[in-house]
Amino acid sequence: MRRSTILTVIMPLVLVVGALLVNAPGRIGAEQGTPATGAPTGVTVEVLGRGGSAVVPDRELLLRRRTFAPGASTAPNPADGPVVLAVESGSVGFTVVEGAAQLTRAAATGTPGPAEAIVAGTEVILAPGDALFYDEGVVHVVRNTGDGVAVTVEARLPRAEEVPPEATPGASPIAGTPAAGVAGGDTVAVNIGDNFYEPELVTVPVGGRVTWTNGGAEPHTATARDRDVLQSGALKQGESFTETFEQPGTYEYFCELHPNMKGTGVVQ
Repeated sequence: MRRSTILTVIMPLVLVVGALLVNAPGRIGAEQGTPATGAPTGVTVEVLGRGGSAVVPDRELLLRRRTFAPGASTAPNPADGPVVLAVESGSVGFTVVEGAAQLTRAAATGTPGPAEAIVAGTEVILAPGDALFYDEGVVHVVRNTGDGVAVTVEARLPRAEEVPPEATPGASPIAGTPAAGVAGGDTVAVNIGDNFYEPELVTVPVGGRVTWTNGGAEPHTATARDRDVLQSGALKQGESFTETFEQPGTYEYFCELHPNMKGTGVVQ
């Protein structure tokens, strides 16, 4: 499953980040990052976990998932600490503006390939399973280069005082954009990957809307057991479907083409 592949790529790289910090303590207090020159639009973030370490007490490990709507991009931004970024779904463009990064491509067997150096002025296109490591202060841009939703998972080591108090496990918005799975305004976005819905559980108010976008390579559906309530039909890669829910309740749905894929919508 893709999630297992992502973790196989990320976990060894996280250990590398930790080793770099332990063996090069002088870099911990290195260059202070400057604020981003602009805020991203169409990008949402979900903090998956966070925690401190007695080995590096002034840092906090932050694991987060970012979802990029079609056409969404970040502004040029210096990394606030060492970062491992892996692509979970979709197509992602990564540009190094200043500094350098290391790219590891996912092999067909799921075993990461050899690392490649990415220099300033270069954009690389990342596919699911590909991963990048870049250090604090590296100025970079991340953008969605596909027609569907793109999702990245990132392990970061910012200074503890720079981690906002709202960065707790759960969904939280960037730049006022509703986080996936949480009602912000009246619309919630669900990314369809190959073998999963992300997020699996969404909550909207009565009259709220849910938009499903297929970011996977295969066709998928969002189909309720009562097809009069929800039936998207087969969505090809990059295609979307929106349903408005007028009645409160819990709606379970699945993919007709891949019945093991299941999701739940709560209308309240």
